[in-house]
Amino acid sequence: MTYPELRSFLGTAVANGTLYQVGTYMPVQLKDNVFKDRDTSPSVIVNIGSYISNSDAENLVGTWEGVLNGEEVTLTLLADGTGAYDNDRTFEYLLNSPQSGDLQLAFDDGETMVFSILSISDTKLTVIDKRDKTHTVGILTRKS
Repeated sequence: MTYPELRSFLGTAVANGTLYQVGTYMPVQLKDNVFKDRDTSPSVIVNIGSYISNSDAENLVGTWEGVLNGEEVTLTLLADGTGAYDNDRTFEYLLNSPQSGDLQLAFDDGETMVFSILSISDTKLTVIDKRDKTHTVGILTRKS
């Protein structure tokens, strides 16, 4: 048996807070070990991030500001795998975990946040908070 390439989407774009995706959607039954979310209907996009390469990971390090889920946030990511959320909540982070294209933040208080990274450049980081079922796009810009 041969399987088609499992790349679900060939490209993405964001306009006015709406995420557009081009390509074939191939629903895959996934077990969500982070949030224990059992809703795996085709309307729920589970993994939309792109694999984060080493060069992209280097771009990720720094301080980012913007709006996530309607709230102004500051996200600081350090090269040693630690960081701060709104300058007061510290965490350790993992890239491409629990799935490819994800940024997982494990806070000192035990809470976990997972973001799918849609795109990253020297100045802009576009993500979706995987806890947000409306899949609202968050756009963060690098703080100077």
